[in-house]
Amino acid sequence: MLQHLHHFAGSKESEIEEVSKVHYQDFILIVDELLSLLSDVNSLKSSLFDFNAKLQSVGLLLLSSLDAFIEA
Repeated sequence: MLQHLHHFAGSKESEIEEVSKVHYQDFILIVDELLSLLSDVNSLKSSLFDFNAKLQSVGLLLLSSLDAFIEA
């Protein structure tokens, strides 16, 4: 009986180990995907800051031109 329980426990340990390996590999893949996504988000954020700065610069020029036109 005790030997049967040891055998059963050993087979369950192997099963748990195998399932853990599969989930660990999935976890690593997901972490890699998230890191790639984070890189893309940071790149997009940088581009948005650049476009915002350009838009504000052009907007200031337009406002200055409009003010000069109104005053003339």
